[in-house]
Amino acid sequence: MKDLEQLVRTTLTELRHFADTQTVVGAPIQVEGSTIVPLFKLRAGFGAGGGGGTAGTKRESGSGGGTGGGVDVQPVAILIIDASGVRLEPVAGHPPDPIGKIVEMLKSTWIRKKNSADSERTE
Repeated sequence: MKDLEQLVRTTLTELRHFADTQTVVGAPIQVEGSTIVPLFKLRAGFGAGGGGGTAGTKRESGSGGGTGGGVDVQPVAILIIDASGVRLEPVAGHPPDPIGKIVEMLKSTWIRKKNSADSERTE
């Protein structure tokens, strides 16, 4: 049971790395006199299980456990700050406009950086 508890702790710790303010509020970007701040939606899922027991005529025993989790980050809006004021523009799907492309590039860059940091941590 202690092994399962440690698996759960480790998985939750790793999932917490995703849930910081830089995940849902991206870094400001300067574009042609405007400041663009991407806003993201974060969804996480998690599961864990374990068991043990005896089987067979020799009454052999065994146990096992496992955990899994995942995170989904999607752009939902862009905060645009310029000389005319501040406005919030929603992002629907994968818009073909330049701002939507910037948000998609930011998302893929963030994911690559996160994956790179994760692989460095495990080495």
